[in-house]
Amino acid sequence: MQRQKNFSDADKESLLDLIFLQRNVIENKETDRSTLVKKDEVWVDITNKYNANTTIKRSEKALRYCWDNLKKAARKYCATLKRESYKTGINLLLGIYKFKKSL
Repeated sequence: MQRQKNFSDADKESLLDLIFLQRNVIENKETDRSTLVKKDEVWVDITNKYNANTTIKRSEKALRYCWDNLKKAARKYCATLKRESYKTGINLLLGIYKFKKSL
């Protein structure tokens, strides 16, 4: 099996739009059987809808990996922002104060 092309920004947006509609099921933390079956059904539905709208057909596994990678990148970005705010905390507060004062 050959490696597929990387997800473009438009592909990622399309995937995020589909996931957003089912986020309450996908991001459910419960691990009982009925929840896992429901999650599998939702991922199959997302895969079918995604493949209907794109020229490159992706597997359910590929879409799940993409979703996991997007979540990891978001967590990494938020952690970096938090770290930077601790480094330059006083400057950040002064900037916010000056911004509010200028309004």
